[in-house]
Amino acid sequence: MIIDAHSHVSDSTYGNVELLIKELDKANVDKCIVVPGGMMDVRKMTLYVTGDLEPNETIPNNVVYNALKKYPDRLKGYVCVNPLDEDNALKIFLEGVDNGCVGVKLSPMTHKFSFADEVLDEIAKECAKRNMPIYSHSLFNPGASTEKYGQLAKRHPDTNFILGHMGFGPADVKAMDLATELPNFYLETSSGCLLTISEAISKAGAEKIIFGSEFPMNTPKTELVKIMELNTDKKDLILYKNIQNLVPSLKK
Repeated sequence: MIIDAHSHVSDSTYGNVELLIKELDKANVDKCIVVPGGMMDVRKMTLYVTGDLEPNETIPNNVVYNALKKYPDRLKGYVCVNPLDEDNALKIFLEGVDNGCVGVKLSPMTHKFSFADEVLDEIAKECAKRNMPIYSHSLFNPGASTEKYGQLAKRHPDTNFILGHMGFGPADVKAMDLATELPNFYLETSSGCLLTISEAISKAGAEKIIFGSEFPMNTPKTELVKIMELNTDKKDLILYKNIQNLVPSLKK
């Protein structure tokens, strides 16, 4: 069993759900969790990082909903919310639940919020009630840093939090420390380097590491190479068991 715990789907020519399914098949990946893509053209990512391009803040959750309907046995989804849209954030979360989503996706690069925003506390409480994890990446930014994401996780010990890409930068020591310290804090492997993943396993244990591909920037097959190179006999935890524990419907 292999589960890709983080892929983007969009209406683009390079990141649509049909291409994703083909890549999952190539890699013999059984299931995948998808999130809304297309708010940034990831082929031009550096321009967003430098501020030369601004993301489209409109969240295409409908692309995820449509993908779940088309491939119900293959895909699960996270609903993306904008914490700055306080009047609608909880409403959109509940809409995602109604459409079969099993977690929440946050995008601080797109929406430029802080992990301290009050609406996130409300959403975290709702996630705890439904046993739904929250997924986000972090930034080199005081409000959206790895440390701030960890503080959100500390405020909500009954909610599980996944930090994408092994944290910020190629070797986020704070991310590893948080995964070691907090029972509800996990690290996802996409775009993370092999040495960092190995160090995180040594410190926090394979029980805290979750495989993801970050399609379409990477493919499941190329990202799986790193996992297969890891010196651990607990690859099954990383490849599917850990994410199944956070999203029980993946066991079906």
